[in-house]
Amino acid sequence: MATKVEVQLSCDLPGKHTDGTKTRTFTIDDQDYELETCSKHGDQLNKVFAPFLANARKVQSRRKASRPPRTAASRNLSKDIRIWAKEQGIRLTDAGRIPTDVKQKYALTHKH
Repeated sequence: MATKVEVQLSCDLPGKHTDGTKTRTFTIDDQDYELETCSKHGDQLNKVFAPFLANARKVQSRRKASRPPRTAASRNLSKDIRIWAKEQGIRLTDAGRIPTDVKQKYALTHKH
């Protein structure tokens, strides 16, 4: 039997829109960021960045180590962390990246 997995991105900003959602990547002060934005929030981001981009210089892309693909185990771990965080009163979105400090707190409380 075949298994079909479908991934649907939702906007990381309030409203959880899914129309035209795509991952946006940017770097500020040597810190890389990723954000899923719907069409509406993507347009807002473009408007904010437009005057800066008009005056910026493009630089050669830095080679980045590729991330290993997500596995069922990593998805299950994320699910477990979200359940634990909710029980601890830590607010997380239902999808998207889990902050590093939350992952660290989870790891500290679940040492074997």
